[in-house]
Amino acid sequence: MNMKMRDEITEFCSPGCDRYDFLIRWLTREEITHSVIPTGQARHIMIRLDKERPYLKRFYIKTLVAHYDRVQGTPGANDNSASVFELLYSIKKLKTLKQAHNIQIILTDKEELDDRDSVVSQGAYQLAHLFREKNIRNCIFFVFDMCGIGDTLISGRAGLQLLKSKYDNEVRFRKLYNDMINFNSSLADLFLSFRDGEFFHLNSLFSDDLGFLLNRYPALQISVLPYEEAIAMKRDLFRIKPEEWKKLTDKGILSAEYRFFLKNILPASWKNNHGSDDTVEHLTESAFTVIDEFILELAHYQIPYGENNS
Repeated sequence: MNMKMRDEITEFCSPGCDRYDFLIRWLTREEITHSVIPTGQARHIMIRLDKERPYLKRFYIKTLVAHYDRVQGTPGANDNSASVFELLYSIKKLKTLKQAHNIQIILTDKEELDDRDSVVSQGAYQLAHLFREKNIRNCIFFVFDMCGIGDTLISGRAGLQLLKSKYDNEVRFRKLYNDMINFNSSLADLFLSFRDGEFFHLNSLFSDDLGFLLNRYPALQISVLPYEEAIAMKRDLFRIKPEEWKKLTDKGILSAEYRFFLKNILPASWKNNHGSDDTVEHLTESAFTVIDEFILELAHYQIPYGENNS
């Protein structure tokens, strides 16, 4: 994170910043072509990168996602300004690649929901529903959230837990569940280059991946933690007895009981999220480095898309 980026994130996290306006001005100034997709009260910003390198139709379009909204009254540095700028600053590097990378970027709105809001109010849910209506099927979503503190790449596990519960009750989710198993298996090699993949499938929280999954799109959440906190979270999760997990999942992984349980084992770096202490000062250079490396590795990693996908 150079000084220019830090200054930009600081402005982005200031109390009076109009984040949507900031992003449009930033993209215009950097001469990055973009479009706005409205859904309900949300305004999503899409950045396609196929002008220099056309997308290859036989592979998924890898869609990198970061929500730019924040909890009202908070700086929102780790949740989720860091991820937004990591994606923005990856654009110029992606444009210089000599081969097709099949990457597009979407900065989403309305990820932060009130506890009383239904998931269908989530901006990503509405966006994914729109994609379904337009018969856009060749997208696979990588959701970047809480990527500003630490040195260790963390991937989500909540998606597979949700799809397993859906698999048992709804036939229409069975294909996606099997696709996600294959998707995660194909990504295992990629994760092996980041801490030997030991934190693959660790994070049990949801972000925008929830909205995409419920609309039957493959989606994986990506986060970052300090190594010691990742070790501690892994240890705490493995200490939970199978019968305790079953009791929680029987209530539903979208339930208040499930969220309350997870709050008690949140790593220290994530406990400031949704609070006034989620400030730029807590962000670490190492987090920006590991995400930069991951995006460039992902750019070289093509995921086959078949005719029978749905």
